[in-house]
Amino acid sequence: MKEIYEITYGGYTAQAKAFIIAQQLDGMQMPPRPMIVICPGGGYWMVSDREADPVAERFNAAGCNCIVLRYTTLTNDPSVRYPVALMQLVKTVAFAREKA
Repeated sequence: MKEIYEITYGGYTAQAKAFIIAQQLDGMQMPPRPMIVICPGGGYWMVSDREADPVAERFNAAGCNCIVLRYTTLTNDPSVRYPVALMQLVKTVAFAREKA
Protein backbone atom coordinates (compact mmCIF):
# COMPACT_ATOMS: atom_id res chain seq x y z
CA MET A 1 0.00 0.00 0.00
CA LYS A 2 1.33 3.44 -0.91
CA GLU A 3 0.13 6.60 0.81
CA ILE A 4 1.34 10.17 0.33
CA TYR A 5 1.60 12.63 3.22
CA GLU A 6 2.66 16.25 3.43
CA ILE A 7 5.32 17.25 5.93
CA THR A 8 5.55 21.00 6.57
CA TYR A 9 8.20 22.99 8.39
CA GLY A 10 8.79 26.73 8.25
CA GLY A 11 6.28 27.20 5.45
CA TYR A 12 7.98 24.61 3.21
CA THR A 13 6.14 21.41 2.35
CA ALA A 14 7.80 18.08 1.59
CA GLN A 15 6.18 14.93 0.26
CA ALA A 16 6.48 11.68 2.20
CA LYS A 17 5.38 8.54 0.39
CA ALA A 18 4.82 5.54 2.65
CA PHE A 19 5.37 2.02 1.30
CA ILE A 20 3.54 -0.13 3.85
CA ILE A 21 3.38 -3.93 3.77
CA ALA A 22 0.00 -5.46 4.69
CA GLN A 23 -0.27 -6.29 8.40
CA GLN A 24 -2.43 -9.34 7.74
CA LEU A 25 -1.84 -12.35 5.53
CA ASP A 26 -4.65 -14.85 4.95
CA GLY A 27 -6.45 -13.41 7.99
CA MET A 28 -3.45 -13.84 10.29
CA GLN A 29 -1.86 -10.84 12.01
CA MET A 30 1.80 -10.40 11.01
CA PRO A 31 4.49 -9.28 13.47
CA PRO A 32 5.57 -5.62 13.40
CA ARG A 33 8.01 -4.75 10.63
CA PRO A 34 10.89 -2.27 10.72
CA MET A 35 10.43 1.19 9.21
CA ILE A 36 13.09 2.90 7.09
CA VAL A 37 13.04 6.57 6.10
CA ILE A 38 14.72 7.09 2.74
CA CYS A 39 16.09 10.54 1.87
CA PRO A 40 17.06 10.22 -1.80
CA GLY A 41 20.33 12.09 -2.06
CA GLY A 42 21.43 15.18 -3.82
CA GLY A 43 23.20 17.22 -1.15
CA TYR A 44 20.15 19.43 -0.51
CA TRP A 45 20.37 20.51 -4.16
CA MET A 46 17.97 17.96 -5.67
CA VAL A 47 16.15 14.71 -4.90
CA SER A 48 17.31 11.68 -6.89
CA ASP A 49 14.47 9.69 -8.48
CA ARG A 50 16.65 6.59 -8.85
CA GLU A 51 17.32 6.62 -5.09
CA ALA A 52 13.64 7.03 -4.15
CA ASP A 53 10.82 4.61 -5.05
CA PRO A 54 13.07 1.85 -6.50
CA VAL A 55 15.03 1.70 -3.22
CA ALA A 56 11.80 1.62 -1.17
CA GLU A 57 10.43 -1.20 -3.32
CA ARG A 58 13.61 -3.26 -2.74
CA PHE A 59 13.35 -2.76 1.03
CA ASN A 60 9.64 -3.67 0.85
CA ALA A 61 10.58 -6.91 -0.90
CA ALA A 62 12.95 -7.62 1.99
CA GLY A 63 10.13 -7.14 4.51
CA CYS A 64 10.65 -3.52 5.62
CA ASN A 65 8.15 -0.68 5.59
CA CYS A 66 9.54 2.53 4.08
CA ILE A 67 8.88 6.23 3.79
CA VAL A 68 10.48 8.13 0.92
CA LEU A 69 10.94 11.76 1.93
CA ARG A 70 11.11 14.18 -0.98
CA TYR A 71 12.42 17.05 1.11
CA THR A 72 12.49 20.67 -0.02
CA THR A 73 15.61 21.44 -2.05
CA LEU A 74 17.25 24.46 -3.64
CA THR A 75 16.15 23.22 -7.07
CA ASN A 76 12.43 23.37 -6.29
CA ASP A 77 12.66 26.47 -4.05
CA PRO A 78 15.78 28.68 -4.20
CA SER A 79 14.77 30.45 -0.97
CA VAL A 80 15.07 27.31 1.18
CA ARG A 81 17.87 27.33 3.76
CA TYR A 82 19.33 25.02 6.37
CA PRO A 83 17.80 23.44 8.53
CA VAL A 84 14.52 23.11 6.57
CA ALA A 85 15.28 19.69 5.00
CA LEU A 86 16.70 18.37 8.26
CA MET A 87 13.63 19.47 10.20
CA GLN A 88 11.37 17.89 7.57
CA LEU A 89 13.24 14.65 8.23
CA VAL A 90 12.78 15.07 12.01
CA LYS A 91 9.04 15.58 11.51
CA THR A 92 8.88 12.54 9.20
CA VAL A 93 10.52 10.31 11.82
CA ALA A 94 8.14 11.66 14.49
CA PHE A 95 5.20 10.98 12.16
CA ALA A 96 6.39 7.40 11.53
CA ARG A 97 6.78 6.76 15.27
CA GLU A 98 3.33 8.20 15.95
CA LYS A 99 1.75 5.88 13.35
CA ALA A 100 3.77 2.77 14.33
